Amino acid sequence: MDTFFYTNAAAAANEAIKAAENKQYLSSWAKTVPARINYLADTVANAAIAPFSLLKACFGALKAIYTWGHEVKDINDALKEFHGNINHSLSSFAGIFFTQAGINLRKTPNIEALLCTAGSVAMVIFSLYVFSQADGAGLRYNSLTSSFEPSFFWYSN
Repeated sequence: MDTFFYTNAAAAANEAIKAAENKQYLSSWAKTVPARINYLADTVANAAIAPFSLLKACFGALKAIYTWGHEVKDINDALKEFHGNINHSLSSFAGIFFTQAGINLRKTPNIEALLCTAGSVAMVIFSLYVFSQADGAGLRYNSLTSSFEPSFFWYSN
């Protein structure tokens, strides 16, 4: 779903690109300002719509549970809409800083890979943080296996 803000942002970004190709750099930069403002508004609009799409998916899940999985169309449609809203929100956020990226990212459904990667990185960072906070925890190098291993030094008082 392309919003009014995205349509305006894409038009302004295309005008800025044409101006840059004609070596009118100051005019090109000035034309990116409305594009950036519209990208910001589009980011806020899609981020505001996303929780309602997720709520709609929850009601679709209830319907799927009630019908023993025979009617899953509602939950599938709502999850596609939710993923679309998040993807549009992220692409518009990128468009605030890089105007052409907002247009390019909008055309590709890349949210699943981004969320999986971000979740994996967050889990690794969180586990390293938790491990570093444990009493007497550390890493030691094992020359037999050529790898680092956890080492615990238990202190007795």
